[in-house]
Amino acid sequence: MNQSPPLVVIVRHGETAWSRTGHHTGRTDLPLLEEGRQMALKLREPLRQWDFATIWTSPLRRAIDTCELANQGHGAEQRADLTEWDYGTFEGKTKAEIRALDPDWSIWKKGVPGGEKLKDVGLRADRIIAGIHKAKGPVLLFSHGHLLRVLTARWLGLAPADGRLFVLGTGSISVLSVHADDASQPVIQRWNDTHHLNK
Repeated sequence: MNQSPPLVVIVRHGETAWSRTGHHTGRTDLPLLEEGRQMALKLREPLRQWDFATIWTSPLRRAIDTCELANQGHGAEQRADLTEWDYGTFEGKTKAEIRALDPDWSIWKKGVPGGEKLKDVGLRADRIIAGIHKAKGPVLLFSHGHLLRVLTARWLGLAPADGRLFVLGTGSISVLSVHADDASQPVIQRWNDTHHLNK
């Protein structure tokens, strides 16, 4: 029997104090704001359209709480590879604060001192993708902005640095799959969908 083509629904966690203000939030385990909790609740309805075989979440509180408030906590498994990029000494800093020290800084080009290398974030994404291809049906991921952008680049066969091409808002839903006429061609089926947050 042929296995169904892979389908991956990715959800960025709801709003936190630092995601609202643009502070780099890697391993700092911030809770959701009340606004973020409401975002998570509004995920319930759109996520009902799929029957997920596998649900994975980052072990950080903001992702776990989003997963549980979205009614997807039952059977969810925490995966360390879904944790956000370790920003090292830039943890808790805004882009403006960093560029005051280095006007040409970009995380995609220069990385983060004392933190995780982009290639290692890419390797984590590759391990998640390898697991997705072993799943027996649709996969749901709850994770973080930079990690999911790198994962999407790798899904498409692009370099980890090409994650810079994708914008991903809090509480958004995106769908990765393969082309209907060519299962060897990975595609983005839906990206950064936040329509449910306006209801």
